[in-house]
Amino acid sequence: MNFISEFKHFSSLKKLFPSLRIRQKIVLGYTLSLGIAVLGTSGGLLVGNSYFQTAREKAILINQEDILLNNLQRGILGSLIHQQKIIATLDQPDKLPKEIAELNTEIDKLEIQFTKFQNSTQIQKNGNLSDWSQKYQQNINSYIQLLKELVEKVSQLDAQSNKNPEIKQLILKLYQIKNVEKFSDFAYSLETLRETIRQTKEQANLAYNHALKVQDVIIIVSMATSILIANILALSTSKIITQPILEVTNIARKVTNEENFDLQISINIQDEIGDLANSLNLLIQQVKHLLEIQQAECQSKLIQSEKMSESKSLFELIKFDSAGLVPAIVQDSSSGQVLMMAWMDRPAIENTIRTGETWFYSRSRKSSWHKGGTSGHIQKVDSIRVDCDGDTILIQVSQMGGACHNGYFSCFYRELDKNQDWHEITQPVFEPESVYKS
Repeated sequence: MNFISEFKHFSSLKKLFPSLRIRQKIVLGYTLSLGIAVLGTSGGLLVGNSYFQTAREKAILINQEDILLNNLQRGILGSLIHQQKIIATLDQPDKLPKEIAELNTEIDKLEIQFTKFQNSTQIQKNGNLSDWSQKYQQNINSYIQLLKELVEKVSQLDAQSNKNPEIKQLILKLYQIKNVEKFSDFAYSLETLRETIRQTKEQANLAYNHALKVQDVIIIVSMATSILIANILALSTSKIITQPILEVTNIARKVTNEENFDLQISINIQDEIGDLANSLNLLIQQVKHLLEIQQAECQSKLIQSEKMSESKSLFELIKFDSAGLVPAIVQDSSSGQVLMMAWMDRPAIENTIRTGETWFYSRSRKSSWHKGGTSGHIQKVDSIRVDCDGDTILIQVSQMGGACHNGYFSCFYRELDKNQDWHEITQPVFEPESVYKS
C-alpha cells in the first residue's frame, strides 16, 4: 500500500493550504474527498459494467448462433422427414399431393434458413462457422435443387393413373446421387457443430454469471478504495488545519506554565490561526516588556526600601509634634527659591523617599497626598535635609509646572513693600481653572 504512505504527505495541498482561510481549507478538503469517492465509485461501476457487457454480448452472440443452427437443422430434418412420408404414401394416392406440397414448403424453408445462416453477421464474424458454411454451401444448394426437381417431376405425374412405381423410382434414384450422400454428412456435421455450440453456450453462461460476480467485486473494491483514499485525504486535511492550532495551544500552555516569555510561535500560514499566532506573539512580547518594567520598578522599590531601612536614624532625628507631623519647606534646587511649605507624617516621608516625588499630609482631609497627582505639576526630589533642632525638613526639588495651586511657580509670590502693601512679584505659570476642572 505504497500509495497510502504517499497520500499522507499531500505536498501539493500543503503548498496550497497556507494561503487559504480555514473555511476555504474545509471546503476544499471536503470537495476533494467527495470528488475522489464519486470518481472512484463511478470508475468501478464503468469497469464492472464493461466487463459485464462484454460477457453478456458474447452470450447473446452464441445464443443467436445456436438459434440459427437450430433453425437450419429443423429445416433439414423437415425435408428429410417429408421425403420419407412421400415413400410411405405411395400406396395412398389421395395423400400423396399433400405430402408433395408439404415437402415443397419445407424445401423453401430450408433454402430461406440456409440463406439467413450464410448472411448472418454473427456467422461471418465466427471463422469456424463461416468456413463450415462455405464448405457445405455447394452441397446443400445442389441438394435443394435436386429436391425441387423431384417435386416438379412428381407433380407432373398423374398420381391417379397408377404412376406410383415411377415416383418411387425417382425417389430411389435421388438417394443414389452423390450430392445427396454428402448432404447426409452435412446433417451429421451440423449436429456435431450444434453440440460444440451448446458447450460454448454453457461456457458463455458460466462466464456471464461469473461476470456478474466480478462486476459486484469490482464495484465493492472500487467503492472501498475510493472511500479509503477519501478518508486519508480528509484526515490529512484535518491534520493540516489542526496542526497549527495544536502548536499555538502548546506554546500558550508553555508560556503560562513555565512563564517563559522568550517563546514565539513559528507558523507560516495566512488563515485565522496565523492571525491568532501573530497576535499571541505580540502579546507575549508585550507581557515580557511589561514584566521587565515591573521587575525594574520592584528592584528600584526594593533598593529604596533597603535605603529606608538603612536610614531609620532619619526618623530618630526628626521631631514630630503631638499630631505626628513635621513642617517641610520645599526649595527649587536650581534657583534656591522657596516654593512652598507643607506638613509631613511618617508615611509621607516614606512615600517621598520611595517614589522620589514629594508627598505631604493634609490636616483638613487627614490623609496623605501626592504633590502634582492631579495637576501633573510634580516635584522630583533632589535632596532632603533636617535642621539642627530636627523639627523642620528642607526638601530641594526640580519643580514641574507651578508649585502654587493659584497658578504661580512659588506659593510665595506676594511681597510686602515699603508702604506695607502686598503686591505680586511674579506672573502665573498656568491657569488653575484649566488644571483643576473639578
